[in-house]
Amino acid sequence: MFKQLFRYFNRSLKRKIPLVIFMVLTLILSASFYLLIRYQQATDHETKLKNVHQTATLIRACIGYSMLTGDMDGVQEILLRVADDESVLQIRLFNSDLEEVFNTIPEPPDFPTEAELQAAMERKKSIVDDRFNAQGRIGYYDPVIAEDKCLECHDTQVGDVLGIVETNITTRDLLVQTKRNTTMLIAIAGVILILTGGTLYVLIKKMVVSPIVAVSDSVKDIATGEGDLTARLALRSRDELGELAGWIDTFI
Repeated sequence: MFKQLFRYFNRSLKRKIPLVIFMVLTLILSASFYLLIRYQQATDHETKLKNVHQTATLIRACIGYSMLTGDMDGVQEILLRVADDESVLQIRLFNSDLEEVFNTIPEPPDFPTEAELQAAMERKKSIVDDRFNAQGRIGYYDPVIAEDKCLECHDTQVGDVLGIVETNITTRDLLVQTKRNTTMLIAIAGVILILTGGTLYVLIKKMVVSPIVAVSDSVKDIATGEGDLTARLALRSRDELGELAGWIDTFI
């Protein structure tokens, strides 16, 4: 089947040129728009990471005073209000033993978090978990580090980790936007492919294929004895094809 298709296209410039144009444009546009889509996805993902960092920072600022005074009821009330935001999926609090002490939703998470919690505890730095970005979630694990003012209520030392604040936000809006952008870019690529390919085909056909076909038909008629030896080839272009027709007229 492939050999037959190859022979079919290989027998005529009229068929080979559109095929080559289509293949080259498809390759170029596919590579270009793939890189563009990947860049857009990376940009959107980076924006989402900044959003989760800002959300987690805001949460820490809101509950800071209540945590300092030991008002856990106030902390929980603030977290429940924050969790009402559509972008927030879940907020959890853990103590220094990584035991969950509060959860804004009664159900446990359906994804593993032990490794990230342990990493945030050991490194004493915030951890971003984007493993489940494709499933619509990004997690942020923010360790609560003891300061001088914390020693009044906690039997600990400055720099120790008192607990972890886990914030999970949704990325479904990002996934929808990425899908929409991808669809739009594919549609644009298709339009460009059709318009550019059609324009190139018309130009090449007019400047190359049609003159060659005219010369070929005239020479064929003469070779088979059906042509007029006194007639000149109907090709008056000033390029190499016109020069070829002139030399053929001179030869005849």
